[in-house]
Amino acid sequence: MIKSELLKDKGVLVVSPVGLLAASDFEHLAEEIDPYIEKNGRLHGLMVHTEFFPGWADFAALISHLKFVRNHQSKIEKVAAVSDSGFLRIIPSVAGHFVKAEVKHFGYHDKDKALEWLVSR
Repeated sequence: MIKSELLKDKGVLVVSPVGLLAASDFEHLAEEIDPYIEKNGRLHGLMVHTEFFPGWADFAALISHLKFVRNHQSKIEKVAAVSDSGFLRIIPSVAGHFVKAEVKHFGYHDKDKALEWLVSR
């Protein structure tokens, strides 16, 4: 399950996984941000804020996640992985090979610093 908040004034989507990720989570995220992207052309930032990455409920959820990334990565300028999770700590070095967005890691308690980075030009 993913909690999300679209900060329209900043052009940032904050997502917080709170349990195993399901395929429907990514469908809901797309429904939330696609109208914003259609109206504004892109999202300035995406923040993934979670103390520990919970993983996926099943293989379908992983595939849905990968499709979400494929369909949205060119429309998001920056991604902040705000977590103490070892998995999310390595994302910037791996994601650079697959996504257009600039990706940076922040510690779990550095949410404000991450948001500041996401909205900076």
